[in-house]
Amino acid sequence: MASLSGSTIATTFKSLLKLEGNTDDLTTQGGNTAGRRIVTGDGENTPLYLFSNSVSIGTTAGGVSDAFVHIENDINPTTFAPYKWLLISNNGDGTDGNTTAMYAGTGYRVGSESGADDDNRIKGWFGYVRSGTKARGDFIWLNDSTDDTANCIASEEVMRITNNGYVGINEASPSFRLDITENRTASFATRISNSHATDPQVLQLVMSGGDWTGSDAGTDEIYFQCWDNNSEAFVIYGDGDYNTDDGSEIESDKRVKKNIADTSPKLEDLLKLKVRNYNKCKPDGSSLNTKKGKKRIGFIADELEEVFPGLVQERKKSYHGTEFSDFKSIRMGTLVPILVKAVQELSAKVTALESA
Repeated sequence: MASLSGSTIATTFKSLLKLEGNTDDLTTQGGNTAGRRIVTGDGENTPLYLFSNSVSIGTTAGGVSDAFVHIENDINPTTFAPYKWLLISNNGDGTDGNTTAMYAGTGYRVGSESGADDDNRIKGWFGYVRSGTKARGDFIWLNDSTDDTANCIASEEVMRITNNGYVGINEASPSFRLDITENRTASFATRISNSHATDPQVLQLVMSGGDWTGSDAGTDEIYFQCWDNNSEAFVIYGDGDYNTDDGSEIESDKRVKKNIADTSPKLEDLLKLKVRNYNKCKPDGSSLNTKKGKKRIGFIADELEEVFPGLVQERKKSYHGTEFSDFKSIRMGTLVPILVKAVQELSAKVTALESA
C-alpha cells in the first residue's frame, strides 16, 4: 500500500471538504508527542482537530486522554437556546408511507467476537423517534439481550421518555409520569431499596396540593391503590383511612413462635380501661372542623398504657405542622386476644354460677 505524505492528505481533504476563508484553512501538523493530525480553521480558533485517535471540536487542545471526541465552546447565553453542540438528524419526509416511525440516534456495542457479523452488530441503541408533527418525538432506549449476531430492533425497546414528560420502562405507551410494565413469571415490577444502617427511609408519597388529612375532601383522594384487572383490593385515602376488600392478616405461624404458654387472666385489667368520647384537634388545641374533628369513641393511648404498656407504640410523626418524636399510637389488633381471654373468664364464671 502506498503511503501518503502530509501534503497529499491535506490536498485530498481540501477536495472533500468545503472550506471557507483563506486557502490554507486545512493543514497537517506533526510532532513527536502529538503525532499526525489534521487541523481546519484559522490556526487561532480551530473548530476541528483530527488526531490519529481522537477528535476535538471547538478547541485547539486536542488529544484529550479520556475522550475520543471532545466538543468545547464558550457560549454563555442569558436565556436558554438549543445551541447545537451535536445534532443527529433524520430528515426523512415520510415518502415511504411511514410518517411517524422515523428514528435518529446512535448505536452501541462493547467488545468484539469472532466473525464479521459479530464485529458489526449493534446491541444497544439510544435516540429519538418521531411521534407527532413538527419534528416532535420521544427519547427511546433499545437493547438486544439475545446472544446472537442480530442487531437490536424497534420491538426491543426497554425505556421511553415521551415528549410530554411521561416515562415508560418496558412500556412503549406510558400513561403515567412513571409507567412500568413487567410480564415475567414471579417477578416484581419495581424494587426500591435503602441500605442505610441506622435510619433508612424507603418511600414517601406526598399530596402537596393541600391539607388532605385535615379536610373532608381527603375522603375521596387516594394516596395508594392496589388493583387487579377488575376492582380495587386495597386503598389508602388522603385523610389516612384505608379500605380493604377482605380484612387483614397478622402472621401467627407456630414455627416462628417460642415460649408458648397460657396467658394470665385479663378480665380484671380489661375492666380498668377507660372508654372515652373525644374530638380530635390540632396540636395547639384548635378544632378540626372536618370529619376528623367529629365526635369519636375510643381509648386514650396515655391511659391505656397504664394498664397494657405493650399495646402502646411511640414513633416520630408529623401532625398538622408539628413534629413529634414520641407520638403515641395503639396496637388495636392485640386487643382482640385480650377480649377473647376476658370472654373465656366470663364464660367460666357463668358456668360456675349455673352449676351451683
